[in-house]
Amino acid sequence: MITDVALVGPTHPFKGGIAQHTTRLAHGLERRGLTVDLVSWRHQYPRLLYPGRLTVPAGEPETLPFARTRRTLSWFAPWTWWREARRLRATRTVIMTVVTPLQALAYLAMMHTLRRAGVRVIALFHNVVPHESGRLDRAIARRVIRTADAVVVHTEDEARAARGLGATDVTVAALPSSLDAWPDPDRVVRTDPDKPLDLLAFGLVRPYKGLDVLLEAVALAPRTRLRVVGEFWGGAEQFERQVARLGLGDRVSLEPGYVDAAHVPAIFHAADVAVYPYRSATASGAALVALDCGVPLVVSDVGGLPALVGDDDYGLVVPADDPAALAAALTRAGDPALLARWDANLSRRIGRGDTGWDAYVDAIVALLRRP
Repeated sequence: MITDVALVGPTHPFKGGIAQHTTRLAHGLERRGLTVDLVSWRHQYPRLLYPGRLTVPAGEPETLPFARTRRTLSWFAPWTWWREARRLRATRTVIMTVVTPLQALAYLAMMHTLRRAGVRVIALFHNVVPHESGRLDRAIARRVIRTADAVVVHTEDEARAARGLGATDVTVAALPSSLDAWPDPDRVVRTDPDKPLDLLAFGLVRPYKGLDVLLEAVALAPRTRLRVVGEFWGGAEQFERQVARLGLGDRVSLEPGYVDAAHVPAIFHAADVAVYPYRSATASGAALVALDCGVPLVVSDVGGLPALVGDDDYGLVVPADDPAALAAALTRAGDPALLARWDANLSRRIGRGDTGWDAYVDAIVALLRRP
C-alpha cells in the first residue's frame, strides 16, 4: 500500500511546541482523507546539547498522540536513517520537519535515498537558520533546501531567507497555535490604573528573546510586575543578577522550569499582558497561545510578531532592543480603556473559533496535491 504522506519530526514523548505542531499536522492531514505516517525520533540529538528536560512525564502527552507513529530514528545510528528511508520509498510525499541543523545529516541521507526512488520531499522549516547561527548553519540549511523539492516556512521573512539560500518552490503558511488554549470565562480586565500591570514572559528563555531588555524596561515602568516562566537556556543566574542590580526583587518573579501543556492556560489567565521583546523572530507559538487565552501582547517589530497584533487590535508593537520604547509601551498598555478594547477584540477573535489550523492544513494539502 502506498502512503499519501509521511511526516518526519518530533512527537510525543518529546515535549514542546514543535512536537505538538508535528503531531497536530499529522491529525489534520488525516482528517483531510490522506493516509499519513508519522516517523519520529528515538534519540533526537546529544543530551549535552539541550540543557533541559527532553520529554514529558510518562503517560502525559501534551496533545493527542497520532496512532500511525514509528519512533525509529537515532541521531547516532545512521542505519536507522537508511532503514527508514527505504521503508518510506512506498510513500508519495515525505515532509521533513527541520528543527535544528544537527539533524541535517540524517535528513540529507534520507532525502537522497527518497529522491532516487522518485519520492517527493518537502522541507518544513520552523527556522530556516537558527536565531543564533553561524556560517556552518547557513551552509547546512542551503544544502537541505537545494536537496528538497519544495520548502514550507511560516513568514514572508523566512521565505526570503529560504530563497536567498536557493529555494525556488516556497509555500508560506502562517503558524497556528500548537496548544488547545482557551480564555478564562471569569477573566476580569484590569480597570484600576493604580493597580500594577501584571506582565508575563512565557517560554524557553534564550538570548535572542530579549529578557534582559524586558527587565530594563520594567525598571523604567514602575507600575508593572513581571512573571517569567519557562526553561532558561544556560541557567537563570545572569537574570537573577540583573534583577538584583535593578532593584526589581519585589516586582519580578523568575520561575525556571518546563510547564506541561495542561498547566499553561492558567499561567496566561493570571496575566494582563504577555510580552515578547525578541531581537529576532520567525513566529512565536507562545504569543499565539496568549491570544487564544484572551491575553493581549506587547511584541517587538521582528519577523511575524507584528502581524499577530494587527493595527493595535490585540496589543502593541515596539522597536526591538529598545528598553525605553518598551517601557513606554508597557505604561501605555496599562490604560484601562485600551485593555477593554483589546479584550473586546480578543473575545470576537476567539468567538470565531479560528485557531489557524484549518488554513494551515489547507496550505499543506494544496502543496501536496500540486503536480
